[in-house]
Amino acid sequence: MRSLTDPAPGPSWHMAFASDLGFVPIVRAHVRRAARQWGYHTGLIDDLELVAAELASNAVIHGQSCCEAGVKVALAPGPYGLTVEVHDASAMLPTRRQTDCEAEGGRGLLIVQALSLRWGVVRRGGVGKRTWALIAAETPSDLACPSEK
Repeated sequence: MRSLTDPAPGPSWHMAFASDLGFVPIVRAHVRRAARQWGYHTGLIDDLELVAAELASNAVIHGQSCCEAGVKVALAPGPYGLTVEVHDASAMLPTRRQTDCEAEGGRGLLIVQALSLRWGVVRRGGVGKRTWALIAAETPSDLACPSEK
């Protein structure tokens, strides 16, 4: 039996970028384009784009390590939706922080949790980790609005 995050056979997308926040808008645009090409509806794409941006930003800000490997982002449709993965070279696992109402940051993982069916972190063999999130969907054609088909 396939797990919730196993990719389905078919299309996938990935890119690598330097550990620089300037690449996060590029990640957002590419994730949006790929999901749109696969026929997913706008609401799911908006959630996916935000989650991908949060995970990529976290990888750049908190996942930096001594290496030049940068960050890799991958996207794949699966039986329960779209899974976005962000790979970085740091072994430090993400943790939710307590923030007050005035704090400008610290809510990224709360956003990821709120918009995802599931999310998690897996240590990679050798170096780093893979942080993933599953954005729920049935099938692209079932979820698209008639005006979007």
